[in-house]
Amino acid sequence: MISITDDEASQEELVKLTGCQAFTGITEKSQIAKQLTYIEQAGFTLLKYMEDIQGLDQLLNSTTIINSMMSRSHHSTQTTWLPLIVARLANNPHFEGIAQQLATPAGLCKLSTEKQQEYQQQHNKLVSYLREHVKPLV
Repeated sequence: MISITDDEASQEELVKLTGCQAFTGITEKSQIAKQLTYIEQAGFTLLKYMEDIQGLDQLLNSTTIINSMMSRSHHSTQTTWLPLIVARLANNPHFEGIAQQLATPAGLCKLSTEKQQEYQQQHNKLVSYLREHVKPLV
């Protein structure tokens, strides 16, 4: 059990153990209980969507969920592949629109011109592969 104190080392240890930045600055046990309850509720809500490919698609590509968590434009170049692949596997009718939106994720403009072109080529190659060779699961 971790002793909750005001010292920075204890707080950093709590963040390391839980992997959760939400615990930064917590100095009382009641604050931990409140944060854990929130994380538990949010986690179980997300788990409901992870039961099948359609749920994953809804979690990753639903505008309602995306708008409440983050905009699709906030996907970085490292996170665009998963929603696209899941959309194809789930036979999402908006696959083409998702592919188009994810073609220019946040952070792309920060890359060198060479890296931007490389990303675009990889993205186009993946989209083509998914269209031509991957059959939806549902």
